[in-house]
This record gives sequence, C-alpha cells and structure tokens, in this order.
Amino acid sequence: MALYRRYVDISDAARTYVHDETSGEGEDDAVERLFFRERDQVEDAIMAIPPTTAQDMAAKTLVSHCHGDFTCLNYDTSPF
Repeated sequence: MALYRRYVDISDAARTYVHDETSGEGEDDAVERLFFRERDQVEDAIMAIPPTTAQDMAAKTLVSHCHGDFTCLNYDTSPF
C-alpha cells in the first residue's frame, strides 16, 4: 500500500500545482516532468505486483481507472 499512497500523493500534488508562466516551460511539460513521469513509474510498479488482498485489488482498480477519470465499461455494449 506504500506505492498506492505514493501514487495518491503525486496525484494530489499535481492537482494543486500552480504553474509559473514566466518559467519558459509549458504547463503540460512542467506537470509531466514534475509529477506524471514518476506517477507512471509508480503505477507500473503497482500493476506489476500480483494482488494478494482485497485492498491490493481495490488499489489496482483505483489506479487503473485513474480514480474515476476512466472506466473499464464499454458504454456501447454495456447493459447499464
């Protein structure tokens, strides 16, 4: 769960980041450099570890769905 907590910490930091427009670096590039590269590495590490508990599976599900930003449902064929 330490990896999951790290993933959440990085996501929270990225969400509250305020870009300095005078930095000469685009905001997307800055966020990628400061947060998303490391978060992608943490995500890869989480996905590489087999789940052994329900908590592990929940963490994997939350990460793979980017905390609700994405879904595994196919809305074209889903009965819901």
